Amino acid sequence: MTFGLYFFASLILMIVGNILYVPQHYAYSQVEFLLCDTLDLGQAKPRQILKTSRFLMKGYKFQRFVLDLQLLPWYFLNWITFGIASFSILPYIQNNHIFFYRALLARKRRNG
Repeated sequence: MTFGLYFFASLILMIVGNILYVPQHYAYSQVEFLLCDTLDLGQAKPRQILKTSRFLMKGYKFQRFVLDLQLLPWYFLNWITFGIASFSILPYIQNNHIFFYRALLARKRRNG
């Protein structure tokens, strides 16, 4: 009886934790790209980078989620090959994220 109760409580906590985590993960998903761009310019301020990432992702979190879902088979292929395929798969995945970031910057600049 107590095992079932603990299992159910931990399952509920895991679901609530993921509901709180996932939007924040996608809100800050552009930080590494922004950091790379601002380091080149010499303007890397941590709080500003975090705010800019949240601003960029406003309204585009679901699109990034869909992109990650589309890349899920590639992660699965990497897992099946015990990481051997990562030499070709991980650059492809990273390039998809970079293209998403570049398109996001272009849209935000166009829309103001």
